[in-house]
Formats: sequence, C-alpha cells, structure tokens
Amino acid sequence: MNKYRLSEQIRPVELTLNGQHLRLRLRQIIACRDFADVRAGDSGGWVDSDTCLSQHGTSWIYDQNSLIFNGASIRDNARILGPCQIYNGAIVTDSCCIENSEIGDRAQISHQAGIHYSRVRGACQIRDNARVLNGSHIQAVAGLTASDCQQLRVADQATVSASRVVHQAQVCGHAIVNHGFIEHRARIFDHAIIDGNVRNNVWVCDSAQVYGRARIVAGNGEDEIPTLRYSTRVYDSALVIGNCVLCHHVQICGHATLNGGPLQLDNHVVVCGYARVTGNVFIEGDVQIGESACVEAFDGDSLHLQGSKIIAGEQHITRSSFPGVY
Repeated sequence: MNKYRLSEQIRPVELTLNGQHLRLRLRQIIACRDFADVRAGDSGGWVDSDTCLSQHGTSWIYDQNSLIFNGASIRDNARILGPCQIYNGAIVTDSCCIENSEIGDRAQISHQAGIHYSRVRGACQIRDNARVLNGSHIQAVAGLTASDCQQLRVADQATVSASRVVHQAQVCGHAIVNHGFIEHRARIFDHAIIDGNVRNNVWVCDSAQVYGRARIVAGNGEDEIPTLRYSTRVYDSALVIGNCVLCHHVQICGHATLNGGPLQLDNHVVVCGYARVTGNVFIEGDVQIGESACVEAFDGDSLHLQGSKIIAGEQHITRSSFPGVY
C-alpha cells in the first residue's frame, strides 16, 4: 500500500527562480497509512509530481507551506520540516533533515546531513553528518578556475554557520566555519576553526587551505577581517587574528601567531615554530620566521621586511634598520 496520495485540489503557484518566471500547478500529499510519526490522513507539503516524494521509507514533507517541484526528489527517511522550497533536480536522501531552507539546482543532500534556515544551490554535496545553519548560503559554481573537477562539498562532521561557501570550496573533517566567506577552490578541513563575527567575516579564497587545529579569528574593530588568498596554508596549531592579509604561497604553521594591525604577508613567507608577528607589519619575499622569534610593530610604528632572510632563535625585531625597510 502506498504511504501517500496526491490531493484532488490543485494549488497554482507563481514564483521567480534564477531570473525565470514559473507557473506551477501543485498538489498536496495526504498520508494513506501510519508510518514513523505520520498518521493516516495527515496532510503535508505540495508537489508537482508523485516523483517528488518516494513511496518507500519514512520520508515526509511535514509543513503545508513547503513546495517541491521541477524534478526534485525526497527519498528514503529524509524529513522536510518547516516551509521549504526544493526544486530543479535537487535530491534529499537517506536520513537528512531539511528545515526552513531552500535546496535547488541539482544539490545533493545525503546521509545524516542537516540544513537549517539556509540556502543550498548548485551541483554540490552536503553529506555525512555535516550541518549548514543560521542563514548560511551554499552556492556551487564550477568552471571558474583552471580545474573544474573539484565539486563544492560540506562533509564529515563539518559545521557551517552564518557563512557563505561558494564556487568549488570544500569544508570537511571536524572543521567549523562561523561567519566565514569560503570561495573558489579553498579548503577547510581537519579540526580547523574559522571564527568570524557579526561585524567581520573571515575570508578564505582562491586555493588557500586551513587545516590541522589552526584557527582564523576576526576582530571586532573596523577592518579586522583575516583574509587568506591564493595558495596560502595555515595549519598545525597556528593562530591568525584580526586584520591580516596572507597572499601567494604564505605558510603559517606550528604554534605561530599572527595578530594584525594591519599585517600583510606576501610571496613565500613562512612563519613557524612559536614565532609571533604583531602590529602594522608588511613582510614579503622568501622571509622565514621561526623558533621563538618575534616581529612586532608598536602602536604608531610600522615595519617592512623583505628579501631572502631567516629570523629565528630569540630574535625580537621591533623596528627596521632603515626607515620603512629591514
């Protein structure tokens, strides 16, 4: 016996998606028998075809304001809670939970993943025990880089909250992204933490990576927006705080700490060990800072380090040898 039937009543709906105006004729799902927490006679959401909701498993569209259409499919034991729109070939399967969200354009939500009060669009995968929460926007777009084989993915135990993850970016492992903007082919994985706030996001762009137990933390002041670009890598237990811009093959690792005011590292700079860089500092061109070395610009001062050099041991650099350049 089928678990549901479609109502005789037709609900006309007009809406605009991706700049296209749609006129839909939807019918409501009515339970034919008891299953899970659904009882025979319960009415649910509205669909444009009986292919939108599987007759197998315990999948159900609970809210009468939910709309499922244009080739979308709800399968297995998936639950659709609150008013949702699921459309354009999106697939929600296994034991996923979708709540008050929009899922569209061939997005695939699987395993025990949860999407809550967020939007997921494009050919991406949200899978395993991943969570997308609190007004996050996931937008997959391929073909913006030389390699179009990487697909946007939020997977494993990862959590994305109040953030944007776009293009071909990936958030995996136990990573946490809070108030972040992760774009292009950037990757956040392992136990990495991206910790922005209501005022300032953290930006991880291009092919930058954050992994291990590294943390990138935005400040609360003006422009205290950490930004990682190109092939920058921050990993191990490194910490980056505030107004820091890292570009072109920069590596921050070990227990190194950057605290910007503003701080910019460019072109093969490495900061490792227990090294610390603080204040209004610009470092470029094959500079390596390691062990317990410290580079620090005090309030009102600025430092500019450049050229191939190694700063290590207990060195403490607080001013340039010549005005503006070390």
